[in-house]
Amino acid sequence: MDGIVAKAQVSNAEQGISGFLLWKSGIVAQALLGTEARVNALFTKIKMDSRHDNVTRLYSETEEKELFPAWPMKFWDLDREALSQQDQAAINAAFQPYQRTIIFAGLHL
Repeated sequence: MDGIVAKAQVSNAEQGISGFLLWKSGIVAQALLGTEARVNALFTKIKMDSRHDNVTRLYSETEEKELFPAWPMKFWDLDREALSQQDQAAINAAFQPYQRTIIFAGLHL
């Protein structure tokens, strides 16, 4: 996972995409934020990646403000760590009421 996250952080920063990735027992939840065209292009790339299956867009909406500018791809392995209260608050505030693109996928490494 570390290699995928490191590559995503560089690529996302270059593309103006931010968001986060949660890992728990082989299940991934990912939020992507950026222009509609860039997020859609990345979503398509993720769906085509053979390491993923059951990729599902749960929700998508346009938002004017940048929610996670310092997170080109924040990563938490929930099998090893818990979210801090600050991170939980940032995520909760951003997803009230589920206004962003959220992707769930099984990831095979």
